[in-house]
Order: sequence, then C-alpha cells, then structure tokens
Amino acid sequence: MIPNGAMRVLGVGCANGNLGAAVKARNAGTYYVGIELYEAADKRAAKRLDKVFVSDVERFDWSRLAGNRFDCIVFADVLEHLVNPGDVLRSAISLLAPDGNVVCCLPNACHWSIISGLICGDWSYTETGVLDRTHLRFFTLKSFKKLLNDCGMETVDESRWVNDFDLHESMIPFLQYLKVDPRAFKKRSSSIQFVVRARWIKKNPVASSAIPNREKTIESTDWKKAKKTMAVVTCATDTLKVTEDFLASIAESQSGEFATQVIVVDDATTNGTAELLRSVADKYPWFHAVRNDNPTGVTKARNRGAGITDAKILVFLDGNSIVPRGTLEKMAEFLDDERVGIVGPQLLHPNGTVSHPGIVFTPDARAVHLYCGLRADDPKITQPKELPALTSACLMIKRKLFEDLNGFSLEDPVFYSDLDLCFKAREKGLLVVYQAEAKVIHAEGGNVAGLILTEEEYRISRMLFIGKWKDLMLKEMKSDPAFYLSGRDFRPAGR
Repeated sequence: MIPNGAMRVLGVGCANGNLGAAVKARNAGTYYVGIELYEAADKRAAKRLDKVFVSDVERFDWSRLAGNRFDCIVFADVLEHLVNPGDVLRSAISLLAPDGNVVCCLPNACHWSIISGLICGDWSYTETGVLDRTHLRFFTLKSFKKLLNDCGMETVDESRWVNDFDLHESMIPFLQYLKVDPRAFKKRSSSIQFVVRARWIKKNPVASSAIPNREKTIESTDWKKAKKTMAVVTCATDTLKVTEDFLASIAESQSGEFATQVIVVDDATTNGTAELLRSVADKYPWFHAVRNDNPTGVTKARNRGAGITDAKILVFLDGNSIVPRGTLEKMAEFLDDERVGIVGPQLLHPNGTVSHPGIVFTPDARAVHLYCGLRADDPKITQPKELPALTSACLMIKRKLFEDLNGFSLEDPVFYSDLDLCFKAREKGLLVVYQAEAKVIHAEGGNVAGLILTEEEYRISRMLFIGKWKDLMLKEMKSDPAFYLSGRDFRPAGR
C-alpha cells in the first residue's frame, strides 16, 4: 500500500523498524522517520531508520517534525490502541504533502467471530486478535472511512486479511429481510483486518447516482453535424481486454449512416492495455479513452463511459470482439420500433458456432445462454426473438432510456447488472430482442464479463436476483411459460 514513489515516510508505531527497513531497501534514498512508544524497540529501530522519536503518540509534540512534508504516513495497528485516534490522525496528516497518502491497518470489528459472540451474549477480551485487551477503539471499514472523511481524507485503495467462513443458506432470507446483501455481508464479516490507503479529498464530489456526474462530453469529428450518433462503450480490465482487431473492425464500420465513436474506460489496467490505447488514440479520431486511477469494477466503468457521451444510442460491447460491417446499423433498426427497449445480436465464436443470442431461464429460474453451440445458420437462430434478457457482451439501448433506468445497477449482485437492466426495461413494458441479422464475433471467447466468481458467490447472486424480480418472473411465467424457456418470435414494425 505504501506507494513506490514515497521518498519521505513517517511510521507511527514503527516497532523494531522492520517495515521501514523493507521500504528503504525497496527504494534507495527513502527518508523514514518513526515514532515508537517502547524504548527497547526504539533502540533496534534506530539502527534501521533515519530518525526515531520515543513517545506516546497521543502526547507527542508534533512541532518536533515542523517543516517536514511526508509522502506517506503509516499507522500499522496503532489507531485502535488510542483514546482519541481522530485527534492523532489530524495532527499527523497536517504534515502530509498535498499529493501524499496515509496508510492504516486496523482489525475489523464486524468480523464473524465478533458477531457470533454477540449473538451468544459474549464479549470477552483476549491476548491477541480483534478483541485484544489493549484495544480501546473498534472500527468497521465503513466507520473508519467516515473518520477519514471527517479528517478531510478519502479512501483510494483497500485490501483485507480474510478468515473465511461458509454462509449458511438459512441466513440469506434473514439478511434480505434486513435489506443486507448477503455477498456484501460475507465479504465484510470474513475480513479480520483491513488496510486502507487514503489521500486528501478532491474538490469534485462523487455522484450518488449509478451514472456518475457527466464529465466533459466527448465529441468526435463532425459529431454535431450528424443526424444519427452512436457510442460503443467498452471496459478494459486485467482480465477483459481491448484488442486491435476489435478497433479495426469498428474502423471498417465507420462509413455507415451513423457517426460512431468508441469510448474505452481503462479500469486501472496493469497488463499493457494502457499502452495499446495510447498508441491508437492518434490513429482513430473517433476513439477516446479515459482511465480510472483505481479499479472500480466493470459495472461502474461502463456507467462512467456512458456518462461522457451525448450519443443518441449506446452500445455496450466487450473489447475482445469483432464487429462485421453493418452490424450496428441492423441492430439500430430494431430501436426504431417504439416497443423495443434493448437489442442484442447473435454472438458467435470464431469457429462459427453460437455463443448465445441472449438469456433464458430454466424452470428453477437459473439463467442460461440460449442456443449455445449451434451453428450460426441453424434455423432456430435465424429469426429475431423477444427474450427475457441479454448480456452486456453486446447490447444496444437508447441513451435516454439508459439514463431513465439509472444505468447498470450498483446494488444487489453486480454480476447480474446486465440482466437487471433488461428486467428494468421490461418492467416499463419495453421489449428485449435479438436481431438475427446482426452478428458479433468474440475474438477470444471465454470470460466476457471479466468476473471470476466462486460457486457460493454465484449462488448468492442468483438468489438475490430472483428475490428482486420474482414477482415479474412469476407473473410472466404464468401467462407464457415458454417465454422464459426459449423466448418468443418477434416481428419488427413495418415487416
């Protein structure tokens, strides 16, 4: 968590100086100052660090460090031992450089062992652990972030030490009754310790909507002159790539009736994607890339991309695809039908077999890909269909409708955010259809969502999705049982 570029570091509670020595070994020339309560530890730390003060940090004379501006201040297992941790934190960060970081490590007060003990009426201090008898203050990640905010800081990165447990199925309905996401509960309560990195709060506030406050709107060449505008939004992560073949296929499609732009949100990638995006920025005038300083996840990244374009139509598309000429125009034809809210294409593997045209559901409401493995010319897939849902591997929607639906949901299981968007559209009486004449090829296939879930996470996500949409699903299954199994035929207006 300590940035590589931090050359002046203050370690509050430096102990024997092991951490400081490791930082100095990593970055030659780092100036590392420590504050330590115990004199015995100070003698060992003094041999490793540049300067060490022996003091109770709550009684420390901060003027002894006047004139210093630290790139990073570290509180490693310290704040929970203090009477007034907020006061100490404020005093320390007064010495922080404008672009400096604070790194804090604390035990998690909502760990499952604490919760289970409280349910049984037990709160017993121990020699070590979360209930160490020397701990005076207790924090959850949420409450500690609030303390940081009160001090003018915001969290920019976090990690955790996990002591996992199995979430019993009997707990899920109870958590849902409390309006608590079971996946979020499991993540919080399996963390025995968390580490956060924070910096000064920036002036621009974070929007509460799923779609962020609109940034400077991106416009392409002759954008204002075009009668029809379309933006292809894709996300790049370390597992979800943007390929040169994808960009070349979009370039080949640029001569259509739409003025089309491509917006790539680089979700803090470290796999060379950023270099690729920089290399093509001058090549294609319709190409635009923005980068997240820290990973936000695919769903937030897609919402951000949608928020920086004024295009009338949005296409959410994985960047490992190839888009044949005319595909996007054929999909857009279906949006001219006022009954239609969301459109998808045939999704094909490079070998010509079907990846899927969309999502249907088994009788126990398990989401499955329709027609997976068929040949693209199979009669079953050559006709347009109305479907329960599409995936964000490729779906098209009018920007106004996307904004009216508040974008991809950041609540409930994010894994199902694309299906959730389709259900929100259908709840408004709009159709979700696939255009059989439009084809998109997944150049690499495989993990189109960029997400890797455990079997338990998938199970919980599915239960939450069903819990949210069960009334609509039961109503539709009763009126047309076959719709959820295989969709239904769709005839576009005017055909």
